[in-house]
Amino acid sequence: MARDWESLRAYILRAPEAEAWLFLKLLSGSYWYPRTTAQTLIRVVAHFSALPEAILHYSVREVGDTAEALTLTLIPPGRPAVGFPEELGRWLMEELPGLMRSEERLTTKLTYLWQSLAQEEAFFLHKVLLHSAHLPALRPPMAGTRRASHLGSLLRARWSAFSEETLLTCLRTHLTPPTTTTQPTLF
Repeated sequence: MARDWESLRAYILRAPEAEAWLFLKLLSGSYWYPRTTAQTLIRVVAHFSALPEAILHYSVREVGDTAEALTLTLIPPGRPAVGFPEELGRWLMEELPGLMRSEERLTTKLTYLWQSLAQEEAFFLHKVLLHSAHLPALRPPMAGTRRASHLGSLLRARWSAFSEETLLTCLRTHLTPPTTTTQPTLF
């Protein structure tokens, strides 16, 4: 299946700056928040659904993707989207880290969300929680290589005043996009 890079590019260009930046960090695998383990998420799903964990593990093995298997198990097909998260940037910076503070907090919030989310929204949430939302094609290029990357192309499209090297460095080290061409870095 071919990726629709033009749709992703259009989203990056129209989204609020902070949201576009965090979304690219997420898709490139630059996570800044704690990870939920697959076992923890399976335990929470088992509690919510009253299914034995063994059945959920079997489902994950058969589907091949934890986020997808749990989404298909929990969320009825055809449920309309509710617009989650309403403000992606705020949710990623404020609500997500709070959600990850304890398994009890995670269980409470997920139990509430699973009652209204559409499959696509729940799948996104599960991918984010498991640190599996990245696209391999958007991984930053290896240091020292000169090849162009999808990630660099998307960054340059939105922040054209900065070099690809500056943008990639900033993406690894900052939660906000660069604002000046002389922005100091840690290195």
